[in-house]
Amino acid sequence: MFIVVTCRAILGVSRRFGDLLLGLIAVLLQASFRHDTGNPDLKHWQNRVLKELPITSDTVMKKFNLDGRKKVHAVCLRCHCTYPPLGDPENPTYPERCSNKPSPDSTCEAALLENDPDGHPRPLKTYDYYIFHDYLGALLARPDLENMMDDSCDQLMDSIQKGDQPEFVDDLLQADFVRTFKGPEEGRLFVDRPSKAEGRYLFALNVDFFHSEGQTPRSASVSSGLISAVCLSLPLEIRYKPENMYVAGVIPGPNHPNLTQLNHYVRPLVDDMGISWKRGVRYSRTANYPSGRPTRSAILLSVNDLPATRQLNAYAGTSSHHICTICQCYHLSNRDRTDTDSSDWHPRDLQQLRKDAEDWRSAPTDKIQNDLFSQTGIRWSELWRLPYWDPTRMLVVDSMHCLLEGLAQHHFRKVLHLQDPKRKSKATRIPAFKFQFEAPDDDYKSNFPKDAEHIPLIHKALIRSLGALVFVVTDLIPESDRPTGKLTKASYAEALVNWRKQFPLRAAEGETVETGDKAQRKFGTPVVMERIRKVIQEMDTPSWLRSVPRNFGLAAAGTIKADEWRTLATVYLPVALVSVWGDGTQHTSEEDAAFLRQILDHTMDLVCAISLACMNTMTPIRVASYRRYILSWVSKVRILHPNSKLSVNYHMAIHIYDFLQLFGPVRSWWCFPFERLIGYLQRLPHNHKSGELEATMAATFTRVARLRQWLGRPNLDPFLKECRLVFDKAFGNK
Repeated sequence: MFIVVTCRAILGVSRRFGDLLLGLIAVLLQASFRHDTGNPDLKHWQNRVLKELPITSDTVMKKFNLDGRKKVHAVCLRCHCTYPPLGDPENPTYPERCSNKPSPDSTCEAALLENDPDGHPRPLKTYDYYIFHDYLGALLARPDLENMMDDSCDQLMDSIQKGDQPEFVDDLLQADFVRTFKGPEEGRLFVDRPSKAEGRYLFALNVDFFHSEGQTPRSASVSSGLISAVCLSLPLEIRYKPENMYVAGVIPGPNHPNLTQLNHYVRPLVDDMGISWKRGVRYSRTANYPSGRPTRSAILLSVNDLPATRQLNAYAGTSSHHICTICQCYHLSNRDRTDTDSSDWHPRDLQQLRKDAEDWRSAPTDKIQNDLFSQTGIRWSELWRLPYWDPTRMLVVDSMHCLLEGLAQHHFRKVLHLQDPKRKSKATRIPAFKFQFEAPDDDYKSNFPKDAEHIPLIHKALIRSLGALVFVVTDLIPESDRPTGKLTKASYAEALVNWRKQFPLRAAEGETVETGDKAQRKFGTPVVMERIRKVIQEMDTPSWLRSVPRNFGLAAAGTIKADEWRTLATVYLPVALVSVWGDGTQHTSEEDAAFLRQILDHTMDLVCAISLACMNTMTPIRVASYRRYILSWVSKVRILHPNSKLSVNYHMAIHIYDFLQLFGPVRSWWCFPFERLIGYLQRLPHNHKSGELEATMAATFTRVARLRQWLGRPNLDPFLKECRLVFDKAFGNK
């Protein structure tokens, strides 16, 4: 039976093939019995053994109990609202129509059900939520895991009571945030267990969207979402093993939910986490507590890429002027600010954030709701239902997306242009002149126009861009030359045209885009690119260092992944660039040599910042050094590369300093394990039907995880231990 379960769960063979395999095993067993006795007539006990063999592979799967408990929610096709099953779990019922109010002025009313071939109602679309308490119960069924989870809590509390503060922090359980995280009881830390019988467990939440059919040029564009978590109370070396991770559900495609629609899929998990925090969950039996024990759990942090971070907490998008989820910095023009001593860098007020979210949720009309969002950049998120939720400290900036796929890739490819020199790129348009625009007043948009609600809709559409026009004219034109009288688009446009006529219509012949005293240039010359490839090919590196494409910069190298960018940015590219731009290298002029040295020093600021952030242990000196290097790099971007495109990552990378202080090394709170989990889900066999394949992914993952957990038990039967050795040799034990 173990063979059948392995083939069904791990290899993804069909039900029919599983039945065939089970039948062949019965035939082989019968032949073996006859061979032993030399008699075609079997003994009574042999016949009994054959009769007790399951006939179908589904029966075998049920005996192993690998499916896990789940709730199948009905999903509205229009607004993504989810509805839990009602009544008998074996024969659940659902509402016929959606009663959700996507906005204060409207109710969805979309149909939720259809009739199956037998005439019974069924949901048009479903979302399978795997119950969190069931996942935690599976971890507590392993005596070794239960001991580890309890020990991590007790060891941390013992360290706090003794006043021991480790100089070298190698996991977030040793860092500042966990050591000060308050529990549900007044004045008591979360890790301070009231009794040895009560379990206290911490989790990291991740939400990400991916192409369920893969990202090949000819694959279908189907976007699904993954809601997953990991138990931070487990030791780091086993924390991110697939069997120890939790998949709450896979959000069905083909399109991912917009704005606050993600709340509907997160709600079931928040329900479970809220119960686990407020009153706790008692398990009737665990591996080390046969008579049962109470537990409490909490989401300590959420780590996601930047778009998912904004959507999960219902913040304005990355292209809005509300550029930061942590501090009070405002407006896209401030993406490269480095004056961290300014009051704008102070953390946002938690109580005000909660109030803004609640005000948006309770707004009586669409207009009031939209006005509130324009002013605050905040909508309602289900995570606010958790009484301890603090997005300014718990919504971390992921270093994988921000530093590696963000800044490293941007700097080397877009700023330095380290790519194939023969690759065609758009010609840089030379500006006729330069003008430094100032940021508009924060409160201008909310005050203009005061009488907009009385303007006919067509008129509102015509003046939609008037606000931006006023900002520009206010910044460019002296007050004495600005239009007076009635506020019209034509008058402001005329003033702007008259101002523009004062300057050249085009750049002078032969003029270039200036970068200080140097023209903007592509640094990825054939000589530089050849040197980079030679370093990659010839450098002696340890076997554990990840390999990178030897044809770096060429289209044939394919898409470079985040871990490859880490290796390139911290090993190969620094060595190569120092050898062509550093001291002692030959250049056409001293001026050119000095400029390239500036570019090299600026690049090394980013290299040092990435190297420090990705270290396996963290100290106060390393944290401070990271901040110094990243501030130096950001502050010089506009000076050395004034025409490079700014990104919100510039600002968010500075805040990684805050999270290095709070949570320690990034390997405890980056997205690599969750990205690997997505890669695993993408490789699972499914029927390629959007809305169904997501359920298959979640079910298959849960079965495999349960099977691996079962095989990992220390009290496993000796025969099954032999099977586990063969299993690990075939599928690995990571």
